[in-house]
Amino acid sequence: MRELLTMWQSTKMVVLAALTAALYGGLTVPFKALVILPGFTEIRPTVVIPVLMGIIAGPAGAWGAAIGNLIGDILGGTQGPSSAFGFIGNLGFAYTAYKLYRGPVSRELALAEVPNEMGATGRGPAPTWLGRLILGVLGALVAVAAVVTWSPGEGSQAGWTHYAGRVALLLAGAGLVATATLRRWGESMLPVLPTAVASSMMCGGIIGFGTEVLGSQPFGFLASIIAINNAVAIALLLPLLLPAVLPRAKRWGLLVADVLPPDDISVPRAPRMGRCLMWIGLVGLYAVGLGLYSGEFAALPDRAGLPAAGVWPVQAPFLALALIGLALA
Repeated sequence: MRELLTMWQSTKMVVLAALTAALYGGLTVPFKALVILPGFTEIRPTVVIPVLMGIIAGPAGAWGAAIGNLIGDILGGTQGPSSAFGFIGNLGFAYTAYKLYRGPVSRELALAEVPNEMGATGRGPAPTWLGRLILGVLGALVAVAAVVTWSPGEGSQAGWTHYAGRVALLLAGAGLVATATLRRWGESMLPVLPTAVASSMMCGGIIGFGTEVLGSQPFGFLASIIAINNAVAIALLLPLLLPAVLPRAKRWGLLVADVLPPDDISVPRAPRMGRCLMWIGLVGLYAVGLGLYSGEFAALPDRAGLPAAGVWPVQAPFLALALIGLALA
């Protein structure tokens, strides 16, 4: 993680961080009106900016995302104690994308220079027709399920979480159908899905953990909404932006490897083990955060089985494991 510190010695990195912060912070403000959880989160398609800049500029994108989120909170009037965890969460958000996508970036730049059978440069073959068919059918089923379950059952009262979940399902279904039917989008979307999910879970996990510690919002509500909101937006928008921006960033010398000297960039110590630990930590973090607030624990009197301080002491080791894995990846 040394590049998070050494980047401040590079004028170009500082400029990229400022550009990211300005774009993310400024473009986020108009979406403050599309509230999901008042004072905490909203529908925010601009989350694609931190991930895109994280992939391109690495630590500059990470610091820019953190500062930009804080700017958005201040300009939108939603700043508070949880903004500190929002700063850390968005730093981890873009940095996770950088760490996980370093390999695919090299491959994509190489593929962009390899002539195909038609004499043009570009990506390899599209997913097979069978794979696209499965994705299309799955997406249609998800979208239909969202529509069918839109209205709550008779005698039940739906809250914002019910409708937020249905919107997320509808967007996810539409994204799967688009992936299956649009060849270029499908080719671009499949490699970014793991990065979209992991970086979104890291962001939501850190912020949700923070609000759990502060006692302002339960982890289960906030973290899941942030993770789903971010992952869907990234999966839909990043495949459209990355193929257009990445080659140009390389030509302009804006990639981390083009700006920072090799000694200032951390070398993955154990990438496979690091990624495994990160995924185990993230899954455990969410499993504990969601599980202890639902199911059999929710039915117990006085939330028996939960620590007196809340759920965060049980989650802390999983978050630490995810961060250790990120450092090793």
